[in-house]
Amino acid sequence: MSRENYGVVEVLDIIFVLIIATSTIAIIFLWAGPQMENKKASVRGDSALTQFNTMDDIIKDVANRGVNGSCIVDFVTDTGQVFIGENIDERFILYYSLVDGFDFDVSGLEDSDETLNVINIIGGSSLSYIDIFYLGDDTPELDRDFNGGTYTATHPLVDAIKINLKDSPGEDPRNVVGRIWLFDLGSIAYDMSSYRIITENGGTIWTDLQSGYLSNKPIIYNKDNSLVMKIIQLKPGGEISGGNLNKYSFLIKSTDVSICETKAYIPGPGYFKMQIYGDDKGAVDAWTSYFSEAHNFEKFSDDEGTPNFDESKILGLQIKDDDELFFSLVCSTCDVTLVTTK
Repeated sequence: MSRENYGVVEVLDIIFVLIIATSTIAIIFLWAGPQMENKKASVRGDSALTQFNTMDDIIKDVANRGVNGSCIVDFVTDTGQVFIGENIDERFILYYSLVDGFDFDVSGLEDSDETLNVINIIGGSSLSYIDIFYLGDDTPELDRDFNGGTYTATHPLVDAIKINLKDSPGEDPRNVVGRIWLFDLGSIAYDMSSYRIITENGGTIWTDLQSGYLSNKPIIYNKDNSLVMKIIQLKPGGEISGGNLNKYSFLIKSTDVSICETKAYIPGPGYFKMQIYGDDKGAVDAWTSYFSEAHNFEKFSDDEGTPNFDESKILGLQIKDDDELFFSLVCSTCDVTLVTTK
């Protein structure tokens, strides 16, 4: 072989080596790039969830300190949006009978309107009057006529509401045959394109907007015929959102603590009932699964055809024959203010 042919072969070898090396590097980048981004996203999500669990624990601690208890908590990330109670809040509705032989359900409270409909009145008690207590500053509505099972409230039924169902007018507590509580929870949320992390009501939720789970658990005691719940409402105290920042500092301040119910006697057979609503289906699913799996609440599934009433939205904690439940409820309110960002 001539010297010229050897030169051509050497050049071709170099070209082949370069082609193979370039192709290998390109394949590595095509494979490793998405893998690295997925790993980075996973680490970011794990970090955010851990930080929100810590934030949730701090909120519960502040709520337990009483009025004017406060603390600053930081959240660090490299992307995404943070919101304080903006269009992602869940609503809890709690209700139960207080006398033997009386059962009821409630509808019309899933939206922030002014109509309350109590339906499925079953039993020997005659439901004729209603009291509405706005747990803020509005004047209560007492001994209002409740004929026909429908009442239009004077003020919007939002934020925090206590409703007494009565068989007779007056202040005698023996007139009250059933009770309803409504709470709009409020939240802090970290929003990414594919998932959302929320702290609300003493719980931390991971959700992909369609399904979700509770990572940190709320304050609930359910044992030995006693059910004790703590509702923690979070309310914006100033700026409510920020995006594409590295560090958020929140001031958590307790503004109100109230003992709303102390060992209310709920006779059996019957149910302590709940309805949970919200715009984030995943968050609602997380709360529903939690109460079903951790506290034995049953999901009602048979709609009996009552107009404007979806029985499948009800969760019920069964109280069996010749049994009883004592229910206690503590309500706390915390202001959340975005004080510094970087």
